[in-house]
Amino acid sequence: MERAATNFAQEPREQSAALWWPADRAWCVVTDPALTSTYVGAGVAAVDALLATRLEVAPAGPRDPVTPDSDPVNPVAPRG
Repeated sequence: MERAATNFAQEPREQSAALWWPADRAWCVVTDPALTSTYVGAGVAAVDALLATRLEVAPAGPRDPVTPDSDPVNPVAPRG
């Protein structure tokens, strides 16, 4: 898991791992490079622990959209 913070791009660019999990696969972290969100798939206790932190966290379900304008915490400003 220590490689999760590794920069996989040549400096000065940055590219972190887009998909990673511990050996026991108790949870997984997924980041879509084209979007600005990172998703954590985990059990209820782990999700509750994340929600209790100071991190910007919002629960998501399997039927929730995953598009640039679907972030309920940081909505995209309307064009106009």
